[in-house]
Amino acid sequence: MRYAVALWLLLGLFCLRVLGQFVVAFFGVAFLPPMEEWYSGLIPYGPLLTAQVLIIILLSYVSLSFARGVGYFVRPNRRLGRGLVIFGALYLTAMIIRYI
Repeated sequence: MRYAVALWLLLGLFCLRVLGQFVVAFFGVAFLPPMEEWYSGLIPYGPLLTAQVLIIILLSYVSLSFARGVGYFVRPNRRLGRGLVIFGALYLTAMIIRYI
C-alpha cells in the first residue's frame, strides 16, 4: 500500500505540472513561470500535451494496479525495473543538462 500512496502522490504532482503548463500556454497567467521555463520547444506543444495525457493514463493504470494489489506492474520484474531505472537516470540527466 506504501507504493500505491507514493505513486498516487507522484501522479498528482505530474498532473499539477501538466495543468500548470497548460494554464501558462493558453491563459498566460503571471503567477507561474513563463512557457520557456516549462519546456524546451523541441516538441510542439500539441504533441507534447498529448504525450503527457497518455503518460497520465498509463500512470493512473499503474497506480490503480498497486492500490488493488494485482496487475502486470505489481508483480516484480527485474528486467523491466532495471530498464526503467536506466531510462529514468538518462532522462533526469538530460533534464538537468537542459536546465543548466
